Amino acid sequence: MEKRFVPLNALIAFCSPARTSWPRPFFDAGYQLQALEFPAPIPDGRVTADVVAWAPADARFALGEAKAGANMDEDQARRYASVQTNTLVQMLGVTLSRTSPVRTQVVYAIVADHADRVLLGLSKAGVSYPVLAVGNESVWRIGADIEHASLAEQFAKPVAVPGPPPGIITVDGDSPDDDYDRVVEASLVGVLASHTPAISVPALAEDALPYLPLYPNGYRNQLLRKVEAAARRAAEVAPETFSFVPRSGTNNFASIRVL
Repeated sequence: MEKRFVPLNALIAFCSPARTSWPRPFFDAGYQLQALEFPAPIPDGRVTADVVAWAPADARFALGEAKAGANMDEDQARRYASVQTNTLVQMLGVTLSRTSPVRTQVVYAIVADHADRVLLGLSKAGVSYPVLAVGNESVWRIGADIEHASLAEQFAKPVAVPGPPPGIITVDGDSPDDDYDRVVEASLVGVLASHTPAISVPALAEDALPYLPLYPNGYRNQLLRKVEAAARRAAEVAPETFSFVPRSGTNNFASIRVL
């Protein structure tokens, strides 16, 4: 797993309803993974949140920014402070089970080695957020306090982890073709093992890319195009095993047939 995916996978593992090798402090505090790469609305545009988690019992959003490097985008940090919570409710279609105000807090997840630089960058931007420093043996909170009591309790002391987070997300919109070939080929091995005669590109993408439905339409379509291209390449490499069936007037989606 590339280092740039470490903070992102830490946040996802923390929210995951499925048990992984990692603890689940967000899930245990009542959060559900709601969206990835979400264009959160602000008065003058939007800011893209890497992870959006929602705690329905307490009407709390957590907007997660996963940052693997040391350099801070100060404008982005300030833009997070302008996210409009009520619009989040409408765009994400969450159900409110209580009448108290919905609240949002931004949480940064970073590689622990860059903690000082990140805190300095947030200070220069004039904002203060909780920062989860992801280390090799634990994850701990620095920076601002966590406002949600249930989540704050989870990070009252460092959270022990068994090593790097699970490789849940290993490709994104910037990943090269070789990386997509790897994940698509792994899914095609499963197709062969299950004796499935054919699989559509969307179904192949959902198998190859965990949490694909949580991405917004535009970003999801970008990933689908990359999976489609990888499926075409797989058929070209193994024409005796796979046949690529392109989209047509009668087929809305391309597919792979097993020969």
